[in-house]
Amino acid sequence: MSLTKKGLGWPKAPVKDFKIPDNITTTVKIYLAAMPVFSLFRLMLFFSETKRLNQQSSYEDILYAFFMGIRFDLVICGYIMLIPFLLLTIRGLNVKQKWLNTICFFYVIFFFLISFLVCAADIPYFKQFFSRFSVTAFEWADSPTFVINMILEEPSYWLYIIPFIIVSIIFQRMVKKSMALKEDNQFIHRKLHYFLFSTLTLALIFLGIRGRLDQKSPIRIGTAYFCNNAFLNQLGLNPNFTLLRSSLDKMSEENKPIELMDNEKALQLVQRELNITEADSLYPILRKENDDSKVLPDKNIVVVMMESMSAAKMKRHGNMDNLTPFLDSISQCGYYFENAYSAGIHTYNGVFSSLFSFPAIFQQHPLKESSMLKYHGMASALKKQNYSTVFFTTHDGQFDNMEGFLMQNDFERVISKKDYLQIKSRPL
Repeated sequence: MSLTKKGLGWPKAPVKDFKIPDNITTTVKIYLAAMPVFSLFRLMLFFSETKRLNQQSSYEDILYAFFMGIRFDLVICGYIMLIPFLLLTIRGLNVKQKWLNTICFFYVIFFFLISFLVCAADIPYFKQFFSRFSVTAFEWADSPTFVINMILEEPSYWLYIIPFIIVSIIFQRMVKKSMALKEDNQFIHRKLHYFLFSTLTLALIFLGIRGRLDQKSPIRIGTAYFCNNAFLNQLGLNPNFTLLRSSLDKMSEENKPIELMDNEKALQLVQRELNITEADSLYPILRKENDDSKVLPDKNIVVVMMESMSAAKMKRHGNMDNLTPFLDSISQCGYYFENAYSAGIHTYNGVFSSLFSFPAIFQQHPLKESSMLKYHGMASALKKQNYSTVFFTTHDGQFDNMEGFLMQNDFERVISKKDYLQIKSRPL
């Protein structure tokens, strides 16, 4: 038995021979190829951070975090596959349009490999900042050589680079196979069914992008937070989702700098609160203490700033691995401040805030944006007491414009990587 309709040009096709259209089967195959890759990187992140689990972390919570991850992975797959699916739908009407197939192939490969690369980079990023990958990772984009060398010279990073390369090769082959044109498998059945199935599939893609059935709002970062363990709450997120979300937030009008009040009026209020009666023309909120009877001891002053250091690594705060024996020793025989917090997650945040007592402003780079401004900081105060001021850094002095900024603000010399190389080359 066959169903036909005269005058509409529909070919005769037995109902029992009906097949799912190629645009749908190809899309499903790509989804099935991409989703396990996202899960693989999430699994790698989980095993690399198991120390963050606690006694309250149940197996049910761990499984739910991975289930939540599937939801966020579907969002990313949906965003990437939306345009290819539409092109594949057009291709299904005329299989001879091979150029559409070529465009779809390279589009899918490009965007999925980028997303896999973000997942691989997210693991060491999370280990460093305890946060999923975001737009702040590109704060070092103006020093690509430094970043590339840092990645390639760190052996542990190859644990994530090698899996990325392997899955990329396998994924490329799977996509190529799934998108192969088949002359004998083109859609020759009822066009009404073709459009109905295609429309239903498109609706499912949009549903995956939205991530929720609730009418009020689509899936958000906060959706992933379901328990009291901060690690499991973040485990379900897809780093591509957090990267896109943070990029959109950065461009939002709400997050652009605003002036809440007139600067002169704000300055007057601060001076009144600080009891400043005679303001310095260069430093209007500087409070001076003039006491000639005080004599500074003739001693060196050394300030050590440690990147990625936290109290949790010290024995004084319960760590039994004895990672910081000298720091623990010093803390026992001097002034020690329990409530000290990092001013930001980047090197320039720590340098700027620690030496000049200004807070870090999100998305602003004070060492670059304020490189021509003069600040009164630690070096300025010491220089007035006839101290020599030297700053030591272990990397290139031009990184983050550090050398130029510090030399502008009363540091007499900056010792950097090039100076250590000269010392190393000298004969003993």
